[in-house]
Amino acid sequence: IPLDMQKQFYTDILKPAADSKGEPVNTFIKNSLISRINQEENKENEIPPEVIVNLIKWLRKHGHTDQEIVECLHSFADPIDEN
Repeated sequence: IPLDMQKQFYTDILKPAADSKGEPVNTFIKNSLISRINQEENKENEIPPEVIVNLIKWLRKHGHTDQEIVECLHSFADPIDEN
């Protein structure tokens, strides 16, 4: 797929960035696109920070210890074993 860009951008920004990663420019572009796609997908699944803050406040208000709060927050990332 042809990629249209100014030569100055290629020589000043893109090529040096690829070189710093030890990758050919084509590979650098592909990896950058994959990384961007993954970031966007992860943002869709992210819990907003203000929701987490409110959860922590609620748990504290209801007598939960810091250790319980940390375990609760970890449970969002780790699947719960149903057995």
